[in-house]
This record gives sequence, C-alpha cells and structure tokens, in this order.
Amino acid sequence: MIKPLVRKTLHEEIVNQIMDSIRKGHLEPGNRIDGEAELARQFEVSRNIVREALKSLELIGVLHTVNGKGSFISADALSGIELMRMIRMMKNENYTNDLLESRVMLEGDIAYLAAQRATQKDIEDLSIIEKETEEWIKKGSYKVQNGLKFHMKVAECSKNHIMQNFLRSISDELTAQRGQLILAHKSNDELMLELKEHMSMIRFIKEKKPEETKKVMQMHIMRAMRILKECK
Repeated sequence: MIKPLVRKTLHEEIVNQIMDSIRKGHLEPGNRIDGEAELARQFEVSRNIVREALKSLELIGVLHTVNGKGSFISADALSGIELMRMIRMMKNENYTNDLLESRVMLEGDIAYLAAQRATQKDIEDLSIIEKETEEWIKKGSYKVQNGLKFHMKVAECSKNHIMQNFLRSISDELTAQRGQLILAHKSNDELMLELKEHMSMIRFIKEKKPEETKKVMQMHIMRAMRILKECK
C-alpha cells in the first residue's frame, strides 16, 4: 500500500496515497493511521513532511486527531477527498481571481446590508460562531468548512434572499477556495487574524456602521487574494 516517494511535492504525494487508500477501502472511517515516525519510515521522508501532509488532511476533514491517541479516518472522509479534488481544480489562477473579485463586490454589499438590518439575535449568533471558531483554532481542530459559517450568517443578516441564495449556490466553490487559502498558509496565526477581522465586522454590525462593515469585509477577502498570489 505504501510506496517510497520520488517527487518534489512530497507532502502532496503522501496526501494522495492516503486518500487513494481510503477510496480503495484499504483505510476506512474510524481506522487509526500509523504515527508520524512510522509513516516517515514507510514513505522515506522526514517527520516534518509527514506532519504537513497530516495537517492538510485534517484541515479538509479527511482525518481527525485525538490527543494522546493519534489520527483517525473521519466519518466523512470521502467528502473531504472530494473537497481536495475541487481545491486542486481551482489552481487555475484566473478562476480563483474571478471568484475572489466577485466576492469582494458581492459580500461587501452583503456586509453593508447586514449592518443596517441585523437583529440582536443575528448579532448573538455571529458572536457564538466566532467563539466556537476560536475554540477550534486553539484546540487545533479547525476545519475548512468552519470559516464559511460566518460568511453565510452575515448573508442571512442582510435579509436579502437573492444574495443569500446566490451565495449558497456557489457554496462548493467558496468552500474549495477557502480550502485553497487555508492549505496555502496552514497557520494558526493567520486563522486568528481572520478571527479578529470577523470580530471587527461583528462590532460594526452591532454599532450599525454599514460603510465600516463593508470596508472590513472587502479588506478581509482582498487579503486572501494576496496570500494566494504570494503562494503561486
């Protein structure tokens, strides 16, 4: 099942082989995979490369880690594998830029309306989402899909059903683009910076400052554009 690696993108090859083992049924949901040291021996690479591969698989939901016990195949591992397929399809730079440019325009206006129309319950829900996100980051259990919850809730706060439905219609692309971003930096510091930007938006929504909310949302998405360009 395990083959020594020869390509330059070693951590991607580890990801590919583990995903292939899941697709073929050699690894099933609930199975514990070998530890870093054993995988490094089998793949003939350093433990750092194995660690990077396992982190990528955890971020997209293929693996989950239990402290003191190791990494296990997630129940929805096949969904994570499909997400990785979409992320790789989005490596077309023009497609990614088009999506992010569209988000700057659309979600900027969504944020503007949210600051005008959000109820107290909406604001409480946004705060709960961010508290949960902070806990996931601190525990190292953050998943790509977690960040999308905030943006979808802001759309709900806008009370504009056309904008909400459009955002839902491209949710797969949004999730894949977010996965591309998270896999590009794999950094808790970057995730905490995103969290701070989200909290700024919540504050401006609470204070009913639409222009400020729109500006932060647009800067938030444009920062993602810069990160992805730097990683090309």
